[in-house]
Amino acid sequence: MSNQKELYEALIGHKNTDFYMVYFQRAEERGYTPMSWNWPAFLAGQIWLIYRRNYLWAARYFGITFLISIVSVYIFGGAEAENSRAVLFTSILLFQNVYFPLHANGIYYRWAKREVEKAKALFPNQLEKQKEHLSTKGGANANVIFMVISLFFILSSILNSMQAPQG
Repeated sequence: MSNQKELYEALIGHKNTDFYMVYFQRAEERGYTPMSWNWPAFLAGQIWLIYRRNYLWAARYFGITFLISIVSVYIFGGAEAENSRAVLFTSILLFQNVYFPLHANGIYYRWAKREVEKAKALFPNQLEKQKEHLSTKGGANANVIFMVISLFFILSSILNSMQAPQG
């Protein structure tokens, strides 16, 4: 696992490498991804995915949340129906605050494993090129905080401009 470990470390980057390597090793030994709690995924799920450069799962996270909204409104009545709001709120809460944080490390591991396999296929028997390739694919996206703050201000401005004038 030494080459594999080096490749995972190149992909993970410098932030929380030890934490993820312990989880990755446990998953490798067991042959499956064990459930474990991920606090950043609990506190900021989609932002954590973007921070970890897992953009496909960030889109899936949004899609699942959106799908839950559509299904609950369709099945349980209009958005104004009391039972629809309760089901919607509970479903989204369970997905974002229970299911996702318990499976986030496994999602990250499977993504990392696929990226490592792709790097091995692209650069067979070239460890340094594999590590270089993985370091550009992974790591932490430090700009995500600025992106989120900017998006917040843009959306706030748009919503503020849409309000009807008072008076």
